[in-house]
Amino acid sequence: MAWFTFRQNNSGGYYHGPQYVIVEAESSFSANTVAQENDVYFNGINKGIDCHCCGDRWDRVHQGDGTDEPMIYNVKIDPESPVYDNVFGEKLNSDEILVIPKEKSCK
Repeated sequence: MAWFTFRQNNSGGYYHGPQYVIVEAESSFSANTVAQENDVYFNGINKGIDCHCCGDRWDRVHQGDGTDEPMIYNVKIDPESPVYDNVFGEKLNSDEILVIPKEKSCK
């Protein structure tokens, strides 16, 4: 079991929903599926959703992207109260981070 972090690119100059979605899953394939069930989409430029200059809003994760704990750029995130505060002054609260533990991703 691993944690996979999806980072939103602000395609078009804005964010839509949480900036980060962190999914606990058995594999990257499962994590990508769970993310899509929670409003993450891929290939936004090809679908005409995202700005071709800025790039796709979301990218798929790969198996090597998994971590032992929920993380954003090597900063551990508490799944119960997700907050991200880095040394560069970026501060995100639970409205900007969606954490989906394995037990919540099962349907």
